[in-house]
Amino acid sequence: MIQKQVIKHILDLTGININTKSRKREIVELKSVYSTILRNKKILTLREIGEEIGLGHCSVIHLSKIYPLIKNEYLIDIHEKVLMLLDGMSIDLILLQQEKSRIEEQKSKVEVEKQSTIDPFFENLIKLANENPDVMFKLENFYKINNQIYNKNES
Repeated sequence: MIQKQVIKHILDLTGININTKSRKREIVELKSVYSTILRNKKILTLREIGEEIGLGHCSVIHLSKIYPLIKNEYLIDIHEKVLMLLDGMSIDLILLQQEKSRIEEQKSKVEVEKQSTIDPFFENLIKLANENPDVMFKLENFYKINNQIYNKNES
């Protein structure tokens, strides 16, 4: 049964059992994820969706209506992971993909920071050096000489 799979995946991802009668915020929010996923699948009736977590059809309607109002990054993340698990992906693969995207995001942030911290004078100098090989040659020699002087003073 797909309902039990969704409940199990939510439990595995969050450590929270949504199959309990509770008004705690985190449980209600995760129940809204559960009901939204199953309503979007359109293979179960509202009564069947609610039976597994002890709710009536009107509560399932309410939960799936409030999901767009309460969703945040955490709930969206859980929603996406549950859908991936239902499609047959493993938790390890999902976490690996998430780590890769986090690393890529950090790389792009660093790149943006690098670009924004370059002084306009140096930006113009780099542009000029790229357009004119003589300027690049002179800058490279200037850099080498200064680097040698700096290394001698450091010793």
